[in-house]
Amino acid sequence: MQLFFVDKLRVVKISINRIFIRGSRFDRDMHGAQLANLISELMVE
Repeated sequence: MQLFFVDKLRVVKISINRIFIRGSRFDRDMHGAQLANLISELMVE
């Protein structure tokens, strides 16, 4: 596991190593980015 801090954005990214290459036929977590599209359309005030 790796942590990445972006102080200017007040963001912490957590990256977890995968057993299989992302997008390979053995990858079972290929749909998480679909939620990112919905979140990107939210209005933040």
